Amino acid sequence: NVFVLQGYAGSGKTTIIKGLTEYLESAEKKYQLMAPTGRAAKILSQKTGQKATTIHKGIYSFEDLHEIETGTEENEGSFMYYYKLRNNLEVHNSILIIDEASMVSDTLSEGEFFRFGSGYLLNDLFEYAQIGFQNAKTKIIFVGDPAQLPPIGMNFSPSLDKDYLQQKFVIKAETAEIKEVKRQNANNGILIA
Repeated sequence: NVFVLQGYAGSGKTTIIKGLTEYLESAEKKYQLMAPTGRAAKILSQKTGQKATTIHKGIYSFEDLHEIETGTEENEGSFMYYYKLRNNLEVHNSILIIDEASMVSDTLSEGEFFRFGSGYLLNDLFEYAQIGFQNAKTKIIFVGDPAQLPPIGMNFSPSLDKDYLQQKFVIKAETAEIKEVKRQNANNGILIA
């Protein structure tokens, strides 16, 4: 259900995504391109020539703002607003391609007044994709650089960790790593350092 493609900067990850999306288009297979930030989604869209969105825009319903009560009995009650997961029947039998996946967190993330879904982005992504549902037939491809900093509040990148994904989400995951950097000359000082 899950494939993790790792590679350092300049190793050809985006070129592979571009080729994959071209293949999926020709095979008339449904897919979504997503990235954790707006800038990453914009770059992904420019380099592949396909529509890409942020993960938040892709999986949460912005038309459906809900209110929940927070606080304890000692404190006066307060309210928080949250966006539910998008109910997208199109996700069935499709492939979600997540670029810059090293930034996808699996720790609680919420503001003082707003929260997206459960507050756990990686968990919500799996729930949206319905990974593990027998009839969904959805797949996720995480693409990322293992040398990037992990998400805030974590000391590793959970979406690039095959063992973590298999244990937490009870799924089968495969991984591959691109080891040869193509963008820079082999004698470049960046690679030597």
